[in-house]
Amino acid sequence: MQDLISCTVSDQKTIAAIELTSRCNAYCDFCVSWNDKVEKSLDDVKSIISQLPDTIATVVFVGGEVLVWDGLFSALSYAKQRGYRTKIHTNGLLLPTISDEKLAFVDVVNLPLDAVSEEYQLRKRQPLELLRKNLGRLMQLNKGVSITTVVTRQNLHLLGGVHEFLSAYPIQSWKLFKFTPHGLGQENGHYLSVSDEEFEYATGGLRLPTGKVYRIKDFFGMKGSLFF
Repeated sequence: MQDLISCTVSDQKTIAAIELTSRCNAYCDFCVSWNDKVEKSLDDVKSIISQLPDTIATVVFVGGEVLVWDGLFSALSYAKQRGYRTKIHTNGLLLPTISDEKLAFVDVVNLPLDAVSEEYQLRKRQPLELLRKNLGRLMQLNKGVSITTVVTRQNLHLLGGVHEFLSAYPIQSWKLFKFTPHGLGQENGHYLSVSDEEFEYATGGLRLPTGKVYRIKDFFGMKGSLFF
């Protein structure tokens, strides 16, 4: 992840993505952060937030799995106090254990969905029924929701089902990432990799009735955020 000292205001970026931990309670065959060995302290995170460029409007907390990091809601509270919009990326497994009071510090929740078919098993221990419950609750709480999909050779033919599922919800954005052979993905690229042409063909016609769809070929080449 990018170090604070190397970030320049001239980038004019509006989003700061802070990796809190590389620990996770799931095991996904394409995980890019599996070998990161990241574990920030709450003081580290507050220091980063306090020094963000004036262009930043949104602070996003990512992992690993952010809900296993003990200081998450203190960090979210601190970011809100400083006037930032907040977002978390979570696999959703622990979301039912989080109180509405704590979720008040979160403006947007990003959840993963790669397929709605039982034949797809690359994200372990993440049943579709749990996603439905999480989405229903977040809608009741008027939270923004975004979705992340990792496009691999195993779900190229299943993206239509994901589109149909998401179209029933007021999703703000859907990011489709072309599989990146990094972390665990480096070990599993032999059966997960897709070409640029395959990615474009499978994702080119996907639209959402309520939100934007982003197709991202290069995970590490994203230029819309500062990374810490």
